[in-house]
Amino acid sequence: MQNTFKAHQLIHFAAQNGLEEAMKLRLFSAYFTHAKDINSIDVLVEEASQIGLNAQEAKDALTSQQYAPEVREEETLWLQRGVQSVPTFVIGNQGVAGAQEPETLAAFIKQAASAQQ
Repeated sequence: MQNTFKAHQLIHFAAQNGLEEAMKLRLFSAYFTHAKDINSIDVLVEEASQIGLNAQEAKDALTSQQYAPEVREEETLWLQRGVQSVPTFVIGNQGVAGAQEPETLAAFIKQAASAQQ
């Protein structure tokens, strides 16, 4: 288990450069496939550069904590909504927390979809 606060800041930086999804996917791979320390600024800067972000700008954003307020704001928002675990799947105003069996997720999706109609 690693602290992902810096990684979330990097995602905000990537989003400002149109690469949010690419950054998320890169960080998932770094953590889950390659067991990299995504709390390390050096690792995060390397991963950012691999998707085409400027390494120095990424490092500056992380060391200055430029995006820390936005990350804290989002964190507070999700905690107010009752999200306290990862993963949590959210559709509309409904959510299901934790890793779930495929059948459980399918039932949640069907229920949430019918509530949206």
